[in-house]
Amino acid sequence: VRRRPVTEARAVAMAALLDGGRSLAQVAALFGNRDRSTVKEAGDRGRELLELDPALRARLVPSPGL
Repeated sequence: VRRRPVTEARAVAMAALLDGGRSLAQVAALFGNRDRSTVKEAGDRGRELLELDPALRARLVPSPGL
């Protein structure tokens, strides 16, 4: 059974790692050797979640000037 908070947190973490310069293969390995296409889709979903939730984005993205 998949739990929404867990899958959303995983997607946001994958997006952050990908945006931080990690490759699909590296992120896949970090998350239990998942398929790279799964990582790409989850990263896209994570980016979407960050765009839709400014409070979540603020917790991950430092404010300018910090």
